[in-house]
Amino acid sequence: MPQGVRLAEIHTLYSTVLQVMSAALADPFKDEGWTDAFRDLLAQLTNTPSFTRLCDDLDEMRAEVSTASAAWYERARGL
Repeated sequence: MPQGVRLAEIHTLYSTVLQVMSAALADPFKDEGWTDAFRDLLAQLTNTPSFTRLCDDLDEMRAEVSTASAAWYERARGL
């Protein structure tokens, strides 16, 4: 159950990031919209001290999700 809670927390953060990107940027995959002010806003809206820290946290979370999904698929293969 603790892993499920953690994955739900990660999902919430990812959802916030995606919603802000969708609402604020015409094309979130082009660099010109990613101003310092936007990066600061994104960090603030995710309750993260800085954008750099947010990126680091997202990288760690991505690894957690990958590990959890690999373990789930391994268990599923054994059924």
